Amino acid sequence: MEHEGKQAFIATAFLSRRKTDSPYSPIEILVVKNDEQDSYGLPEVVIEFGKHTEKELKYALEKKYGLKIYVGRSIKTVDYIDPETNTQIFKTAYFCGFLNSDDRTKKYPNMTWITRDKFKTLVNDKPENELIRKGFWILSVEED
Repeated sequence: MEHEGKQAFIATAFLSRRKTDSPYSPIEILVVKNDEQDSYGLPEVVIEFGKHTEKELKYALEKKYGLKIYVGRSIKTVDYIDPETNTQIFKTAYFCGFLNSDDRTKKYPNMTWITRDKFKTLVNDKPENELIRKGFWILSVEED
């Protein structure tokens, strides 16, 4: 994928929380509403190759959404051909967390928290949904 004439990829943030303080409460993830496509996706940013992924992701998500996060390990990368632009897209999801735990309860513009069950009702055949599935799967395995 090119961004302003340079090779780039898309980094996404997988932010999760428990709905309540109970360890049995469902896990929720923070997603962005895409009004044009009537769908949801992970908060994301385009990063040019050669740039520092963690710094760029943290900076861009704070600027775009007001999210103050830290970036953890990568979850998965998907690549596919965008049918509209006929370009190859690379998206990588990273486990992220809030720098301030109080930020987990804030409202963010054009964003909402969804559970795995809610995500299943929203699923379409978009390749990037595999990033969300994998993140939920890893969290469920690590709980056991």
